[in-house]
Amino acid sequence: MAEQGVLIDIDTFSSDNNKRIFRDGNPQSDQEPWQNRALKAFTAVKENSDNELLNARRYFQDNFDANYISAMTKVFGMAINVVEPDLTPEEKAALVGSYPELLEYGIKSVPSTLEEEYYQLFLKYVDSASRYFTKLAETGKGEYHEYKIVGIENVRHLIVKEHGEYVYSRASAEVPYLVGKDGISVKRDFAKASKRLCCLVDRVSPMSPIIDLDLYRQYLGYKGIETSVDYESNTFKFGTKKEETLEGAEENPQTLAYSSK
Repeated sequence: MAEQGVLIDIDTFSSDNNKRIFRDGNPQSDQEPWQNRALKAFTAVKENSDNELLNARRYFQDNFDANYISAMTKVFGMAINVVEPDLTPEEKAALVGSYPELLEYGIKSVPSTLEEEYYQLFLKYVDSASRYFTKLAETGKGEYHEYKIVGIENVRHLIVKEHGEYVYSRASAEVPYLVGKDGISVKRDFAKASKRLCCLVDRVSPMSPIIDLDLYRQYLGYKGIETSVDYESNTFKFGTKKEETLEGAEENPQTLAYSSK
């Protein structure tokens, strides 16, 4: 005898009743589909995770770009090879974007950014200041003055206020630091500076505007004012002591300094 067919209600397979899973041919099983179970487990981990490392990783992924995370991995990751991995230009930019102070610690060749354009404008401002104080220095022609050459940290708060943290760090990085003979004290090494941005101070003027020392000396030289620099003591000498002038000595009028009287 032919087997009688089975009538199946189409509603049994509607979306509302699709929570049942067919297992071992038992259409009445109450077992929840694995997709639903996996989704619930993932949600529970995401909302109530006790894994602090997982939470920290998720925070950085949500708040920092991939270049920053990659750079930090290289900086603090376990070195497998003897040669440390180099930071890509994009990774450098990501690090400096979050921490401009890194420029002072030796990160170079940062890609051109809007902040870099601000820095170039800042250098034009310094050039203008160097020219302005050269004009003022003309009144002191024939005089002799000594100034202490100090780093721009002397007016850091003013630079940050007017130009931002990036500009200050970028300018500060132009002049490296030199460790003293005692192994503890440090000073600016203007002799090895890529651009000698500084302030000139004395007992009368404890603070001064930022100048480019090389430009300042050059402009003063154009005015016939001799200057010299002792990089050992970071001293700037405006004019020449007559008793120290040697007969027949070749003139070298290429210094910049201004009188503070």
